[in-house]
Amino acid sequence: AEREEKWIRMEELGAWPAAVDFILEELPRADIDMTLFICKSLARIGDPKAIPPLLAKWKRAPGGAPGTRYIPDALAAIGDRSVVPELIAPLERCRFDFRLHIARALGILGGDDAALALENLAANDPFPAVREEARRALEAMRAER
Repeated sequence: AEREEKWIRMEELGAWPAAVDFILEELPRADIDMTLFICKSLARIGDPKAIPPLLAKWKRAPGGAPGTRYIPDALAAIGDRSVVPELIAPLERCRFDFRLHIARALGILGGDDAALALENLAANDPFPAVREEARRALEAMRAER
């Protein structure tokens, strides 16, 4: 129960943009569960200063830890398209759940590189849910043009 309370408190910090520095201090040492709630907070705050710490954790993420699959969601909420190459980089070696979150984030961030990666996922990913998410993201991107 104590762990769950910590998770809830961390997520609630997302309502307080001034808490971003504290949240970012916690990110590097956060376990796989706390990382999820930190990502939720950072997504709510949307502060670009979170990009470098999120990307640093992301470089280690796609090999496992389920909570880190939410890093693309937080990055998409921040909305800086410059992260697209870093999100695309591990696509060929990460699990399907990571690819699903990456596809969703790419659809939000947009751009030519994102569209190309989404087209590849839509046509070639072995998991139907990832292909469907990539198609949906492409459609949303095209509708915004």
